[in-house]
Amino acid sequence: MTDTDAQHAADVEAANQQKQALLDNAAEVTSDWKTELALGIIGDEDKVSLIEWMNYTKAVKAVDTSTAPDITWPTPPAA
Repeated sequence: MTDTDAQHAADVEAANQQKQALLDNAAEVTSDWKTELALGIIGDEDKVSLIEWMNYTKAVKAVDTSTAPDITWPTPPAA
């Protein structure tokens, strides 16, 4: 394994960790909204926010970490 290969492997691992951290944060942000939606008590504003965050989650999941460090991460919705 060359130094370049080792660096790329480290970059990919760091990107995978970043991806998981972003997904964990999104799950935390949306947790209450998902419960409210399931119970049928979510407000219109929160429903819009939930949709925005779910679209963000889909965008994060679609990130190809094998291209690290050349990754443009999606921007999270305003909290």
